[in-house]
Amino acid sequence: MTETRPNSTALPRATLTRWLCVAVFLLLSGKSTALEIAGHGRSASWTQIGATFTGSGSEKPGSVLSFSEDGSRLLVGSIPVPAYVDVYEWQSGSSAWTLLGARISPPHGSIVSACLSGDGKVVAIGDFNGGDFNGAGLEVWWTVAVYHYASGSWQRVGSDIVGSSSEGYYAEVSLSSDGKVLAIGNNNQTLSSYDSSDHNATMTGRVRIYQWPASDLTASGVAWTQMGEPIEAWSTSSGFYPWFGPYSQKVYADAGKLSGDGKRVALFKTNGWAQKGYVYEWKSSSWSIVGDSIDLEGTASISYDGNVVAGSYGNVYKWSSGAWSSIRTEYFGYYTSLSRDGTRVAYADSWNEGVVLVHQWDSEAESWGRMLDIRGESASDQVGAMVSLSGDGSRVAVFSDGAKHTRVFEVGTTCDTSVAPPNASVGNCPAKLASGSSCQPTCNSGYSATRPTTCVSGYLKNATCAAGCEVSSAPVNGGKGDCGNLLAKSKSCTPTCNDGYVRKGNKKTSCDSAGVLSAAECRKRYSWGDAKFCPKYENVVFCWSVKKKEDCLAARPKRDCKWSNSSSGGSEYCYHDDKEFDEMWDESYYHDFAADKCGSVDPWTRDAL
Repeated sequence: MTETRPNSTALPRATLTRWLCVAVFLLLSGKSTALEIAGHGRSASWTQIGATFTGSGSEKPGSVLSFSEDGSRLLVGSIPVPAYVDVYEWQSGSSAWTLLGARISPPHGSIVSACLSGDGKVVAIGDFNGGDFNGAGLEVWWTVAVYHYASGSWQRVGSDIVGSSSEGYYAEVSLSSDGKVLAIGNNNQTLSSYDSSDHNATMTGRVRIYQWPASDLTASGVAWTQMGEPIEAWSTSSGFYPWFGPYSQKVYADAGKLSGDGKRVALFKTNGWAQKGYVYEWKSSSWSIVGDSIDLEGTASISYDGNVVAGSYGNVYKWSSGAWSSIRTEYFGYYTSLSRDGTRVAYADSWNEGVVLVHQWDSEAESWGRMLDIRGESASDQVGAMVSLSGDGSRVAVFSDGAKHTRVFEVGTTCDTSVAPPNASVGNCPAKLASGSSCQPTCNSGYSATRPTTCVSGYLKNATCAAGCEVSSAPVNGGKGDCGNLLAKSKSCTPTCNDGYVRKGNKKTSCDSAGVLSAAECRKRYSWGDAKFCPKYENVVFCWSVKKKEDCLAARPKRDCKWSNSSSGGSEYCYHDDKEFDEMWDESYYHDFAADKCGSVDPWTRDAL
């Protein structure tokens, strides 16, 4: 499911802005150890599992990475030469990654991209064929091959999907969770000659989505079927880069990231500098755009349900209430990888020593919290040249281009709670808090905890002690209820009242934004037999039952009735001109006394005047 593409050297894509931002960030940051990395902000530590994936000669194992959803299987590919894909499995209780089946070699000896399905059973490889260059241009075409793991080996699924020479060599692949939906994004290049003086280089692109129509991936006589029309580029351009020669219009060059259910696809178009992202959804027999365009450049990753999309440089969007809303992280990282539910994201960039960051979404604080910070082991390590996060977010694989190796880290099962949050002491929190557990720090005098400290899948959600109002005592004739000793600003709590008493006006105890306390009061609970409810003027029980003005005025001395004189032509009526009566009505509610009577009079069946 999680897929990231290799670093293509055929076309320039990195901008000066990207490298400057990363360089500044690295100058301001520290360094971490190699095998065990302390969790950022007292989150769980991350420990390397299994040996480092290393190659020999020009091999670069991990220049293509893709995790399964549960993190038990990992695709480790190498480009450009030699080009291959290995799939490894981590079995429960083991201490090593085991090669699953034999090594997969691309049909034509090259790899542009590769992807592992969420269930870890299907591999898609995009490569290119050809390479015949003549005066008319460079003749190449893309090819996509799909493999399914069955009976101990990787077996081809249907025939290869082959592009035409007019579409160029690039094929970005992505798979649904079950491997039965395949997206292929490509750009095609038209060069009238290889001479850099030619200013007529153009590039357009498209995304095609295919479906395997059979329930069995090993079924014979079945072919990949295209779902709807290709999602085409709608503009092209041409020009000339001073340093690189002909202007390259890259449209959908890094496109076709499928959601786990295969119903949404995230993609973008770019002219080499400016980029915009789009999400499409499969409806009936066609792909329809979802919402407006978003800032999605460089690389893309999408959650299982397609409701969270992440791009380079911290751009993250969530689909809510019929629109995309930005929930961006700190501005950093070219490569990105989302967890299945979209609440955890990995960012990476390989400038200089390189860095990999993992962030966790805190829904209560509505912000991202950093939980992992991996640095290169040397100035030329270039860690972060590729990254893949498992679907459950528990494991992250990182490739170091300079060191030519890949390491896999797993989040620990406890969070460090030995240090208290600001304005608090540790309270009942242990030094290590197990994932899924909570504890309560003790806030300093004048501060109140807005939530407990919780360890969520290795990420520490610390309690916050905020200034508030002191709630020193319970109301007269009542108890404190859920009110503690301190109430945070702009919050309320509910005290209890003793038997026969209710909260006056049904109001709660509250602390306003300025820190001023408004305490609830407990007052006697009235019934129909009390003076405020039983008739005192003939049979007038409720003023709003009175239909005539003269009857309303006659009842006023005993029932506090008042006649409404409309000045705008509206209807006139009789009402209670008594705040205390209104408060008691709010406190008591009529259904509390539905069976009560005023002496021998039933107020609910009495005829109104």
